[in-house]
Amino acid sequence: MAASMQALSHPIRLKTLLLIGKGELTVTEITGAVGTTQSNVSQHLRTLKFLGVISVRQDHNKSYCSIEDPRLLLVLDRLRSMYQL
Repeated sequence: MAASMQALSHPIRLKTLLLIGKGELTVTEITGAVGTTQSNVSQHLRTLKFLGVISVRQDHNKSYCSIEDPRLLLVLDRLRSMYQL
């Protein structure tokens, strides 16, 4: 639980999780939606992967990110409704 809360503690990671909570996205798609550099997004994705919150799969030259634990989707849905995100 602490790892999940740590993942939610940074605005870019939270926004990333809210995005991929809706479905698998590429790093490029996440970068465009978050509005920061690919390097910055990649750093946050590494943290999320290290914490066990997301999984990343490679398909040719693209990396696809998805939520690792479906229970986190419940937390994200609750946050969306609480804060009207």
